[in-house]
Amino acid sequence: MTRLAIIADVHGNLPALQAVVREVGPRVDGWICAGDIAGHLPQVDEVVDVLRRLAAICVSGNHDRALVDGLPIDGSSAATRALQVQRKRVSAETWQWLAGLPDHCGIEIDGQPLFVCHGSPRNLLDEKVRTVDAELRELAAGRIVILGNTHRTLCEITETHAILNPGSVGLPVDGDRRASVMILDVNNRTVETIRVHYDATPLASVMQALRYDERYFNCLAEGRWIGFRKTPPAVPVIIAGAAIYGEMVAELIAVRNDLDLVGFVDDAARGTFAGAPILGTLDDLAEIASAQACVDVAVAIGGNDSRAAVAKRVRRAGVRPARLVHPTAVISPTARIGLGCLIDAGAYIGPHCMLAEGVSVWPHAVVSHHTCIGPYASVKPGAVIGGHSRVAAGYKVALGAVWPAYSAIASDAGDLAPS
Repeated sequence: MTRLAIIADVHGNLPALQAVVREVGPRVDGWICAGDIAGHLPQVDEVVDVLRRLAAICVSGNHDRALVDGLPIDGSSAATRALQVQRKRVSAETWQWLAGLPDHCGIEIDGQPLFVCHGSPRNLLDEKVRTVDAELRELAAGRIVILGNTHRTLCEITETHAILNPGSVGLPVDGDRRASVMILDVNNRTVETIRVHYDATPLASVMQALRYDERYFNCLAEGRWIGFRKTPPAVPVIIAGAAIYGEMVAELIAVRNDLDLVGFVDDAARGTFAGAPILGTLDDLAEIASAQACVDVAVAIGGNDSRAAVAKRVRRAGVRPARLVHPTAVISPTARIGLGCLIDAGAYIGPHCMLAEGVSVWPHAVVSHHTCIGPYASVKPGAVIGGHSRVAAGYKVALGAVWPAYSAIASDAGDLAPS
């Protein structure tokens, strides 16, 4: 009979992992970790050392993969900054070990098939399974599926399947700050969920030395993500592109009290531009951004194809294309604005619009309700797009153009001309 400790989302929290090992180690025969060993908190080398000594079966999580691939975490500035810090701290041995983790693992224990991944069988790294649906039950049929990523516990066991998420060791978000672990009796198909107290003081000391922001301290104290208690500091932004569009974006940043222009990167220009320093080239961006504790880069390139190409280089530098909105723009609360979108003065984005990544909306453009705009398209000054319209990826809606409702505005539209 085999009893397994099931953990996930350790996220560089050594004291929490050590407390879990002390608490349940004598009661189990082996360990499984469903990913996100790195990310968020700083003691990654130490956590990896513990897991390797335990001979834990581990899979990669989205933060692990982002760390080794040099990519940002799109949905979190805090997590992206934490990865910047970790890339300078982790050893080559840790890096190689994390890089070698599989994105899923299928094993058989006591005659029971187990499937381990961080997200889900549908999306191995990124899906967050908060409730179990019929499709997932079908995918789990005949086996025990172990997941992570949500930082919340989940347990569904029937005669035909089991779906388990042990919650988070390192950064719980369910209101209970204690580390979470499950003990799985494989033969009997029973699960015990245990919460473990630990002293976070040694971890906090490391975080303070590394100048971690307030949000992580708050989360560790409260067991949930509450953001800032104090007034948030201004967000540092770098602009990629020292030309006229970069100047416009600099002016946008200047009228936002919550943003701070650090400077520009540009492959050709040198010196200063629009009153700010040109810090280097795009090839230097990873080092520049890390030194400036900056994770948001406004891609101020007018040409759609060029903007998309530069955005790829921004991501490869481990930072995110910045989403910036001028304070005089009007954005419906039901609109969805993608990462990297730049929306300038006097623009209007109506209800239920969806702007994909990297869309550029110039001054006084109007995008009416229920309109979808594809990635790296642009809407030039004074253009008007009627409701329920579709704009293709990479398309430029011309200066002052007027498109009626239900337009299909495509790069290969041919005879589709604006009114």
